[in-house]
Amino acid sequence: MKKSFSTRLGFVEVTPTLQMESMNDALRNSIWNYLHSLFGSQYIYWVPLAKWVAQFFRKVPVDELPYDDSRCREWVKEYFYTLP
Repeated sequence: MKKSFSTRLGFVEVTPTLQMESMNDALRNSIWNYLHSLFGSQYIYWVPLAKWVAQFFRKVPVDELPYDDSRCREWVKEYFYTLP
């Protein structure tokens, strides 16, 4: 693969193609933005998504989740951004 002029001269940092053990901020933000585009405009979906995350990923009681959709979105986002 041919490198661009700015990459060859070191003006642009080359990002890794595959991120196996962790993810950089750009990838994490891109994934969150995609999730938000799927669920963001439809607030009725955040409570079921939070219940699903609580039950199958975090293994916490679902009755301790926030009741409000925007708070559920923040709960999911907080968990997402703490993942390795």
